[in-house]
Amino acid sequence: MSKIPTMTTEISKGRRITGWVLNGLVAAALFMSAIGKISGAEQMQEVMGETGIGDYLVLLGTIEILCVLLFVIPKSRSIGALAIIAYLGGVISFEWSQTSAPFAGILLSVLFWVGLYLREPGRFR
Repeated sequence: MSKIPTMTTEISKGRRITGWVLNGLVAAALFMSAIGKISGAEQMQEVMGETGIGDYLVLLGTIEILCVLLFVIPKSRSIGALAIIAYLGGVISFEWSQTSAPFAGILLSVLFWVGLYLREPGRFR
């Protein structure tokens, strides 16, 4: 049997730390958004009420927290990354459907993807 060649690359400590910082910023933003939704913050209720999803704030906040927790726990990090990426895709599509520019969703998605690439470039080959 022949072994499948694998590509291993040495990742510098600075690159790995930068990746974690970017991913941490996105996770923190999602967590803070979730807290605002679950706690029923007035501004969050007002903005989301205008879009028609005010009744689902607790559900959306719970989903955000689950995504972040899955990403933070080492054994479920890959599933958590997929969940965050999927959630942010939903944010982008919802913002587009409301005829507003999906700046926040795109920015968070790009930061998250760049962070993942900086930490684990082997997954992108």
